[in-house]
Amino acid sequence: MEIKYIYRLQAKTDWDDSLTINNKFYTSKEEALAMLDNFKDEVTESYADCYGIEYGITIILKKIKLIDVEDIDYDAVETLLSEWVCDEEATEEMWVDKRQHGEVVDESIQIGMWKDYDIN
Repeated sequence: MEIKYIYRLQAKTDWDDSLTINNKFYTSKEEALAMLDNFKDEVTESYADCYGIEYGITIILKKIKLIDVEDIDYDAVETLLSEWVCDEEATEEMWVDKRQHGEVVDESIQIGMWKDYDIN
């Protein structure tokens, strides 16, 4: 069986830095996409040790061509799968609850979530 492409999940920051948490490659797009939820958890956990995950981090599916290639990264195709964004509704609910309980609200504290993009 000839494999023309392999796939890899990567997290990217706004400043075009890549985070490769795992070194797993997949032989099909479907196999890689089946691992997306696990990869989101890995990304979230890896940033939990720091100051938390930053908004704007994205997860991409990298399609890497293996045949007739001079430069693997140059010939790779990246597809945006998911982005870490502020969950405005949940954040507003949290602030309202805190205010109702007489707590001071620090509006710099927000709730984040993964926003998925349709790739079909």
